[in-house]
Amino acid sequence: MKLLCDTNVLLDVALHREPFFDASALALSYCEDESVSGLVADTSLTNLFYIIHHAVHDNEISYQALEATLEVFNAVSPTAADIKSSIARRHRDFEDCLLAIIAEREQCDYVLTRNIKDFMGYSFKPITPEEFVKISL
Repeated sequence: MKLLCDTNVLLDVALHREPFFDASALALSYCEDESVSGLVADTSLTNLFYIIHHAVHDNEISYQALEATLEVFNAVSPTAADIKSSIARRHRDFEDCLLAIIAEREQCDYVLTRNIKDFMGYSFKPITPEEFVKISL
């Protein structure tokens, strides 16, 4: 199974955001299992650093969050074609569209997100952390 993790799920864990922390942390823990190949877009990593740093005002904590993420997930980058395709689609959320295009290119089964509506209509299934935990048990 292959999944791409959306930034919001990473932030749930890194910033211990309630009420989402428990389900998101458990879902991410399944990505440590060899049966799940977890991917993260490099654009999510830059967003993760920026948002964590803005919240805690500490570079070291922000870098530790990136290191912890990369212990579990493999980073993937958008290509120029991915970016152009996302621009051409004129989706209301450019970042989500770009993640969806990356997920399709990488032949992901799932995008792990709390924002299901922006990931509908693609070749993968958008799935919440709670749903992912249920199917992974």
